[in-house]
Amino acid sequence: MRQFRPLDLLHLRAVVDAAIAPGGEEFTYELAAGDGSSVLWRGYENAGDPRPLTRGPHDHKPRYAPDQTQIAFLRGEGGASQIYLLDRRGGEAMPFTRLRFGVCDFAWSPDSRAIAAVTPIGPEGPLPLAADADAHPAPAGAVHALLLMQMDGTWRQLSPDGVDCAHPAFSADGRRIACLVRRPRDPAACLAGLPTDGGIAQCLVPAEFAPGPADFSPDGALAFAAQPIGALAPALYTVSAAGGEPQPYGTALPEGLAPTLRQAPVYAADGGSLYTLLGEDGTWRLAEVRPQGDYRLRTPAGLSVRRFALDDAGSRAALVVEEHVAPARFELRDPAGRLQLRSRHDDPALTGVHRIMANDLPLPGGGHAHIYLPEAATPIPSVLLASRRPLGFSVQAQALASHGLAVIAAPSGDLHAALGTALATLPQLDRERFGIAAEGDDALLALPLLEDGRAVAAAFTNLPQTAPVCHPSASDAAGYRSAVLLMDNAETLSDLKTLPARLLPAVAELRRFPEEHGPACTWRPSAQAVRLSLEAEWLVRYLAQ
Repeated sequence: MRQFRPLDLLHLRAVVDAAIAPGGEEFTYELAAGDGSSVLWRGYENAGDPRPLTRGPHDHKPRYAPDQTQIAFLRGEGGASQIYLLDRRGGEAMPFTRLRFGVCDFAWSPDSRAIAAVTPIGPEGPLPLAADADAHPAPAGAVHALLLMQMDGTWRQLSPDGVDCAHPAFSADGRRIACLVRRPRDPAACLAGLPTDGGIAQCLVPAEFAPGPADFSPDGALAFAAQPIGALAPALYTVSAAGGEPQPYGTALPEGLAPTLRQAPVYAADGGSLYTLLGEDGTWRLAEVRPQGDYRLRTPAGLSVRRFALDDAGSRAALVVEEHVAPARFELRDPAGRLQLRSRHDDPALTGVHRIMANDLPLPGGGHAHIYLPEAATPIPSVLLASRRPLGFSVQAQALASHGLAVIAAPSGDLHAALGTALATLPQLDRERFGIAAEGDDALLALPLLEDGRAVAAAFTNLPQTAPVCHPSASDAAGYRSAVLLMDNAETLSDLKTLPARLLPAVAELRRFPEEHGPACTWRPSAQAVRLSLEAEWLVRYLAQ
C-alpha cells in the first residue's frame, strides 16, 4: 500500500449532480473525471449497473422533462454551455440553445413546453450565435438574464434589464417563476416572482432576509431557507406568491440541525411536507420536515449528502454522497433510507492507495472544521487549509497529509477558530510550527493569520491583485519570521512590488507557472497535480526549519 500522490487526481472519478425521472424508475447522474471532462450516466431501478448516456466531453446538470419524454442537460465548458435535449427513447442529443455566452442554469416548465434559462448577457442583451460561431465566456460584470424559451425556438426575456437572476423554479400552474434576483449596486439577492406572461417582477422576500433558492408548493406558496440578520443559523420559511411577511415553516428545528442554503427545499407532491438537507455535526442528511415541526431523517448518520433529487411521489431519492476518503458517488435510496444502488467508478490505478480519514472538529459558535491526522512522529506540524467545502474529499488535503502534515480544513473565515480549537484539543500538534494553504479570494481572508508572525510557511496560489488593498495590516515588519510562497500561473503578480510592503522581507520563493497552464483558478489537471506536489514539498521543507 502506498500513500496518495497529487498525480492520483488524474485517475479520480466523482459524481457531481443527479436527476431522477418523475416516475422514479430511471435516474441520470453527471460523472466528472480527473482530466476535467464530464459525461452523463443512466441507470434503472433493479436493472443492473448504470451505463454511459452521453459521450461528453463536458456534459452536466441533467434534468428530466415533467412529461418524461426528454432529458435536458448542459454541454460545453468555460462558462459557455448550451442546453441540449435527448429523447429518452434513444438517438443523439440535439442543441436547444445557441446563445453567445451560453447558459448557466435552467428549469423545465410543468407542461414540458418551455424552459426557463439563465444566461449571461452584455449591454446589448441576449444574443444568438451566428451559424459558424462558438460560445465563449461572458465578459466581466455581465448580468444573468432569465429567458423563457419555447420548444418551437421562440423566446423572450422575463427579467428586467440590469437585474441578475439565479436558481429559477416554476410554479405548478406554470404562470410564475421564482428566482433569486440581485439588482444593480445591491450586493445581496432578494427572492422574486416573475410572471411568465411578461408582467412586472415582484420582490417577495427582501435581500435583508438573506433567502436561498425556493420551491413552489402545489397551491402557489414558496418555501425557502434563509438566515436573517441576527439569526444564529438558517431556518425554513414560507411566503405567499403575492408577497408579505415570511413565516417560519412549522416549529424550530432542534439545536444543531439547520437546512442548507445551497439547494432549494422540495415540496412533497401533496404539499404536506418539505424535503431538504439538514446539517448535523458537519454532515448533511436528507430530511422530510412537516409543518407541525416534526421531521424524519431519510439518510443514515455518517453519510453526507451534497445534492438530492426526488421522484414525483417522493418515494425514491437520487443522492450525490460525499466522504473524506473518496470522491463523491451516486446512491439511490427508498423511502426508508435503504440503499438500492450505489455507483462504482473506481480506477484500478488507485487500488491499494492509502487515504487518510478526516476527524470532525466542532468550532465555537456551531461551525465545523475537519482535521486529517497522519501517522507521524509527534509533535506534528500542521497546515491550515482554506476550503469552501471542508466536508468532501480533498486532493489537496490528502496530498499534504501524505507528507506527514496534520491538515486542518475549514472555511477561510473560520481558520482562526479552527487553529485554536485544534491546538487546544489535540496535544500531538506542534504548537510552534504551522503553515497556511489558500487560493484566490480565500488568500485575502487568510493573510491576517500572518500578522502575529507565528506561521512558518504560507502557500498562496493565484493571490488576487487586490491583496495590497485588502490586507489591513498596520504592524511593523520587525521580528516577522514567516516564509511566504506565492505561486502564480498568470499575470496576477507581475512584480513583487504589488505585495504589501510588510511582506516583502518575508518572501522566500516565488513560483510562476507558464501561461499555457491556463488562466488563474482554472488549472488543467496535470498542472494542478504539479502545483499540489510542489506546494506539499515546499511546506514540508519550511515547516521543518
